[in-house]
Amino acid sequence: MEKCTELRDYAILISRIRSNCQNGMVLGDAIDKAIDDCIKEGIMKEILEAHRMEAKEMLFTEYNEEAHINHVKESSYEQGREEERDQAILIFIEDKLEDNISVEIIENKLNKRYDLSSDKAKEYIERASAIMKEKK
Repeated sequence: MEKCTELRDYAILISRIRSNCQNGMVLGDAIDKAIDDCIKEGIMKEILEAHRMEAKEMLFTEYNEEAHINHVKESSYEQGREEERDQAILIFIEDKLEDNISVEIIENKLNKRYDLSSDKAKEYIERASAIMKEKK
């Protein structure tokens, strides 16, 4: 990056925007301050002075896309965790049913182990029973 001045300067601009945001600035203000600071220090000065609004719009769009991508990643991760938990509960129930443990005991264990309401525990037990019947 040291060999490519434009890339280094752009990285500095982005770093300053991120730093401003981390220090509590709203994105638009963070971009403005980073642009002002870079212009004062001669970083991308000509481009930022000549095309300030276009640069600001581009940076704002880029950050909104990044925020959207991060949100999608977090949502996907959370969904995956929920699906994993769901599967773990079903496997737990199947194992207990195979060992001829009573539904009441399984329900109590689900209440304690997974903090499920009685109704939710019963739903899981019904699902696990249906899955076991399909496997036979």
